[in-house]
Amino acid sequence: KILERVPCSAGIKYNLGRGLIQQKELDSAAKTLEGALQDCGNYVPAYQHLRHVYEQLGRTQDLKRLDAMWTSAEAQAEEADDDDEDELEFLDEAEGSPTRDRV
Repeated sequence: KILERVPCSAGIKYNLGRGLIQQKELDSAAKTLEGALQDCGNYVPAYQHLRHVYEQLGRTQDLKRLDAMWTSAEAQAEEADDDDEDELEFLDEAEGSPTRDRV
């Protein structure tokens, strides 16, 4: 019932997935952890547990797809960090003093 009220609930789905793993219900755990990652694509614990479940189930294609998505997401995050750093440098130059020295 909680998931009906709060459809985007990565943490709840993650905890449900962990419980399903403990109960050896790996197919259900995989679906639940996939849902957690749909709600929050950078949720590292859900990724790690789903990866483990895929390995246990021998779902190599799903594992490859998950790793490829995760690697792509990490690359995009690093690129965004670089863009943020470039923007800070631009703002620093425009104001005439380094932001880092003010912190």
